[in-house]
Amino acid sequence: MANDNHPFHTFALDAFGNRVRVGLTFAETLEFERLDALEPLDGEGNPLPWDCQSEAVRRSEDRWFELYRKHEDARLRLVEAGRPHLARWRSFSSRN
Repeated sequence: MANDNHPFHTFALDAFGNRVRVGLTFAETLEFERLDALEPLDGEGNPLPWDCQSEAVRRSEDRWFELYRKHEDARLRLVEAGRPHLARWRSFSSRN
């Protein structure tokens, strides 16, 4: 996977030349982008609280977060490998 040389290492090219999120396959990148575009909103355009969302919406959001963590973990490994002095910094997705 060739890196995009961006300091945040968000995207890379896979073996087939597809632009993918670091740590995700092309199919996972497409799925992530599709899920990322779907925000559960009420009729007035306000975000729906978690307890008001359907089971299907919650599963979609769980999947989005699973893909996000996979991407973010791989991205942070690249950042840390290139900049060891940044190894202390972690995003919110790295909290356990």
